[in-house]
Amino acid sequence: VFQASAALDSAFRAVLGNTYPGHPARGLLDDVRDAVAGRTPRPVARAGRALGESLAGASATDPTTVAAEMLSAARSPAALLARGHQVFKGAYVVEGLTLPGLASDEVLSVEIRGVLRRPRATDGFAQYFETGLSATDGAAQQRGAASTSQWAGGFRAVRNTSSGQTPAADQAAGNDFDDVLVTRADRTGQQEGAPSGSRPSTLNPSGRYTRTARSERSRALGSTTTAYRTATESGTQHRITADATLLVTFRRGRRNVVGNAFGQGEGRAVTVAVDLTDGVRFLATPAQIRRHAAWFAGVAGLAVPGPVVGSVPLPRRFTASREVGLGSVLAVNEFTDATRTVQRPDVLRQRLLALTEEEAPGVTRPGHSSHLPGVATRVADLSSTAGLRTLAGRGPGHVQRFRFRYLGYGGAQLVEVTLRTEPDADDHALRALRGHPAASGSGIEQFLGHVPSSVTDRTARSVRHAGFVQLQSRFPRPTGGPRTDRAGALLSADTTRGNAARVTRSAEYRFWQRTDNAADFEGVPYRVVAEVRSTPAAQWLLDLPGSLFQHGVLSLTEADTALADRIAHLFGGRPTRTTTVHAAAALRFTGSETGEPAPARTPLPVARHTARPAVTGDRFVPHGPAPVYAFDGGAELAAALGEVTPGLTRSWRSLTASGSADATAVRVGELIQSGTLSLDHPRGPAGPTTTMPGAYPFQGAPGTPPRLTVELYRPRPVTDTGDVTVDRLRLSTFGAASSSQAGVTAGLAAQGGLAATDDNRQIVNFTVPVLARQPQAPGPGAAVSGIRRDWLKHGNTSAPEGSRGTRSHEILADALITVHGPDGVRYVTGTVRMRPLERDLLGLGVTGARTDAGTFDGAALVREAADARAHAAGAPAG
Repeated sequence: VFQASAALDSAFRAVLGNTYPGHPARGLLDDVRDAVAGRTPRPVARAGRALGESLAGASATDPTTVAAEMLSAARSPAALLARGHQVFKGAYVVEGLTLPGLASDEVLSVEIRGVLRRPRATDGFAQYFETGLSATDGAAQQRGAASTSQWAGGFRAVRNTSSGQTPAADQAAGNDFDDVLVTRADRTGQQEGAPSGSRPSTLNPSGRYTRTARSERSRALGSTTTAYRTATESGTQHRITADATLLVTFRRGRRNVVGNAFGQGEGRAVTVAVDLTDGVRFLATPAQIRRHAAWFAGVAGLAVPGPVVGSVPLPRRFTASREVGLGSVLAVNEFTDATRTVQRPDVLRQRLLALTEEEAPGVTRPGHSSHLPGVATRVADLSSTAGLRTLAGRGPGHVQRFRFRYLGYGGAQLVEVTLRTEPDADDHALRALRGHPAASGSGIEQFLGHVPSSVTDRTARSVRHAGFVQLQSRFPRPTGGPRTDRAGALLSADTTRGNAARVTRSAEYRFWQRTDNAADFEGVPYRVVAEVRSTPAAQWLLDLPGSLFQHGVLSLTEADTALADRIAHLFGGRPTRTTTVHAAAALRFTGSETGEPAPARTPLPVARHTARPAVTGDRFVPHGPAPVYAFDGGAELAAALGEVTPGLTRSWRSLTASGSADATAVRVGELIQSGTLSLDHPRGPAGPTTTMPGAYPFQGAPGTPPRLTVELYRPRPVTDTGDVTVDRLRLSTFGAASSSQAGVTAGLAAQGGLAATDDNRQIVNFTVPVLARQPQAPGPGAAVSGIRRDWLKHGNTSAPEGSRGTRSHEILADALITVHGPDGVRYVTGTVRMRPLERDLLGLGVTGARTDAGTFDGAALVREAADARAHAAGAPAG
């Protein structure tokens, strides 16, 4: 529960209305404005208010603006519950609040931070809940084509009332263009200075018909990879109620040409405090209470359990690869320095914001000419608790990045922000760290999903018929004189008819694993590194001069930098700005993986070859589910794809995407399941490479996509268990939608023209709508979608009593991946860590000699017999 919506709404209105405690006092200008407003007639005041809102934007207290709706959504109960961890462990930032005007825009941002006070606990109760995090990497391309055709026809009838009228005289009056309502001298004797005579009225009808047809066709290709980790808890939990104090900071500014040119657009920040009595209620498990014992010790009515002595080591695969794999990141706590003695939340966000402002001044300050809404929000999201937990799951050597275009000093720069994390300890320190079995009811649930190809086809067609008939009469002014006036009627009609259709097809493949046997490890040291750098924007040729000028200005105006360094940065480029934050993570792994692994054997070296290398050992082909946890040759695989298929990674306007060890493992796992697969442009990122496809080409050269094949050799045992499910799931999705529209509109308008001069060369025209119907194009629409779920389940979350259960084995295997492409063939070797079922390993010597009653492994029998003979030969005679 987070009861703060009403209090935040009052705080928002107080700040925006300048009625908050300590607000600036009213001045002489305010009194004058109120006095003038009180003496201004209401219609004049209404017109002035409308004009002011058009020029300078609506009032910030106006509840009908888009900014007011965004603020209302930001402080809704659902939004506050979703952002609760950000509020109390960092900052909840709301940006993009703009009040636009023709001459000036008002820009606002809101930052909400909070602390808890006076916590109280109630009696514990039994409940089940999950805390899950997902990380998705994907890429998509869309190509569309549209065609438009239009033709028109019209007529106009002009009656000439005198043979003395000549074309020259007609052109002199300006009547040589269609649809122009002007007057002319009707007779030669009626030219300027001539006496007026009798002139008859004439009718000049005209009409026009236009037909416009448009058709559109597009296809979108997409591919995604997802890693979803969930920590499950079932057992006693405690409900804790606490008061809260929220600090709400408003930053306001105005953007206009004059003010921003002189750097006067930014306003002052206003911070107000909001106190909430019994405003927050949350649940805490005994494990969380033990993990944060220093804070929970001050909770009234709560007994903090004592610490648990560590007894189990970290899984060997984590100490070797430092990748989470089948595990979950429960928490990440930030510290001020490497000693990890003073815990302080929100350290990373504040340092990263400072780096971003140094590299791109003004980008997070409303009212600045370079302000870009969304940058501060993105920084807050990536540095939040959820962001750090997800970042740790990406693995060492893999980064989370985002980019934005920075405009300033007449140029543009592409600024890139990257985050990466890895354990801050060597192998010996990690092996010495000890954890403890998780409490009863605790477990892990994880699925690794991949959508190889999502295809969306769209078609649309529309036809419009439009026409009008104009009946115009010309007659002499009834009061006499040489002037000729006009009057007429305009009849118009417009019909529109169109239809659109969309078809979507996709299939997602998942490895779903669950276990109720888990081990928790607390205080695992981590190091988070954030980097900010910028490069000249080269998407448009005209950007280059401005980018170079901006680079020069920023290089020469760097603060706390020697002049010699500034000059060096001007010609050699500014260095990457870096900050490091030390943290400690709480991890949860499968309990069976914490046991002593089998003796390690020499792995196959990671390498990239132009000729097929020699691989020893038995060939291993899994026929059932076999999720992959890690593959150490991901970098070599990406390099091989770049060599044989340059278009996959070097297409026009391509970008470097975020990297993830999970994504690479998922893609290698799907390759093992299929044996062979082809890669189009969207399937290249999120695993095999870290390059987003560019704008061209769309799918690569026809018939020459890169093709991957994999072979596994020499499987080696690590650990085995009977309490981990290894499920295989396929979700097939099909969707179709169509819509049609048709509309008819018509109108009748009266037209007139009054001659302003005697020579009929100046005329005042007017058109008055008589009957009009707003254009509407209603129509029906329908959509249908279907999902098919094929779920093949294996194993249990806990080992059954008196049985080995359905066992799976964590193994290492040598992998040989062959990469075929238009520019040749490459071979990549490495080691795969995976979990196949026991039945797929029989006969390879990985399992014991006898697994179940009547089930034997021949290779294991031979090995054990050889070991027994060797032991007997070496034993002393009795």
